[in-house]
Amino acid sequence: MFRKEAYCLNCDDVCEYITKTEHRKTTVKDLTFDVEVIVAFCKKCGEEVFPSEVTKENDLIIFDEYRKLKGLLTSKEIKAIRQKRNMSQVELARFIDCGEKNIARYENGTIQDKVFDRLIRMVGNDLCFLAMSKLAETSIVDEASTKKETQHVEYTDNNVNNVKWSINIDRKVNKNEKLRPIFA
Repeated sequence: MFRKEAYCLNCDDVCEYITKTEHRKTTVKDLTFDVEVIVAFCKKCGEEVFPSEVTKENDLIIFDEYRKLKGLLTSKEIKAIRQKRNMSQVELARFIDCGEKNIARYENGTIQDKVFDRLIRMVGNDLCFLAMSKLAETSIVDEASTKKETQHVEYTDNNVNNVKWSINIDRKVNKNEKLRPIFA
């Protein structure tokens, strides 16, 4: 069984600790706000202690609250979008053209820039993802061995008052192959 221990300055020893939640005022970048965090206390003397696992969890709680207040995606929302597209962190990073470790950092608490937040939101939207996927196609094709086919896609965005979208996508494919559907 895992023993929760941390160094207590008051006891000058490594002691077991208990945790409680408390509201604390904190400042991140330009914003000061109240947030409910986990606080650890020495079981012997009751002094507050600072175990690394509690500090790490609080950082995520604080940064996610900051993101909510600033209208950014939280770490869980970013992960959910990535999983919706069945992408690894590296694949999503490459898809939105950011550093390969950035998505892992965002999911673990680092606050993303608004530009990357918007790109990740677009990945979560089916129509935007479709357009981004089309733009990401970078294959070099031989004009003599290809043909142009058009695929018509209709999409209802349930997140925007059931707005219906209709789009024609022109793609070049080998003359001997059929155009595969973008959405199954």
